[in-house]
Amino acid sequence: MEQPREHQPVKGVLLVASALFFLATMDAATKFLSQSMAVPLLLGIRYGVTALLVVGVFLPRVGLAGFRTRRTGLVVLRSLCLVTSSLVFATGLKSIGLAEATSIVFTGPILLMFAGRAFLKETIGILGWIAAVLGFAGVLLVVRPGGGVDLTGAMLVAVSSALSAVYHLMSRTLARTETTVAMMVYANVIGAVVFGSTVPGLWPAEGLTGAQIGLLAVSGVLAAVGHFMITAAYRYAPASLLAPANYVQLLWTVLLGLVVFGTVPDALAALGMLAIAAAGLLTAFRARLQAS
Repeated sequence: MEQPREHQPVKGVLLVASALFFLATMDAATKFLSQSMAVPLLLGIRYGVTALLVVGVFLPRVGLAGFRTRRTGLVVLRSLCLVTSSLVFATGLKSIGLAEATSIVFTGPILLMFAGRAFLKETIGILGWIAAVLGFAGVLLVVRPGGGVDLTGAMLVAVSSALSAVYHLMSRTLARTETTVAMMVYANVIGAVVFGSTVPGLWPAEGLTGAQIGLLAVSGVLAAVGHFMITAAYRYAPASLLAPANYVQLLWTVLLGLVVFGTVPDALAALGMLAIAAAGLLTAFRARLQAS
């Protein structure tokens, strides 16, 4: 198992928990803004702010050499997976609750497990199959008929989760030859270019309000800071220890959904979220066993 440079697991977990609060807040802002403006427009501005911050921080530190890639085509493809996932997720988030959307996204580790089996010939094993069944049952509870969750929105979020699984699979593959800095820069710059190209056609005639501009700027900063903190967390604790901490985001989204939108999952949906979280934790435990 690859060890972190400094073994401070509590610090690593706290960094992840804090980062996920920032990212959950970004998602809440995205859901709020998507009710009054076009999704590509808000993503274009958000990615633009994040790209400026990422380039501004890393360019003086590593120079242009730090942005070079060896498998540029795959790095671009990985970035496009993230960009498409962002678009599909934000579109689906317009019509379903923040906590429900996040719980569906957390099926990603299970999808990643199957992707690893298909493309990297990794074994699944009994724990993997139990996690898959548990996660699938959890999703059925969250998006069950009559449960009040818009099926189209839930399906879009599920597609986003699948694209995210491909993105993470490619990240694992490219990590052998590419730097984290280069992959972060490519992802955010490509997102800014793709969505930024839609800004002239989608910019409202009356312009944006001060509140919208402020939320967009804050979203970009939260995205950059959140991803920086997650990256930094791996300096202090191994991935197998940090993986379970990711599920604190479900708590943040439930709280933000209540405070910002006045919504709270019903009992069966909450049970489904717990099942998905349990499936994810089981998947993380399985990965830790395999690495030891």
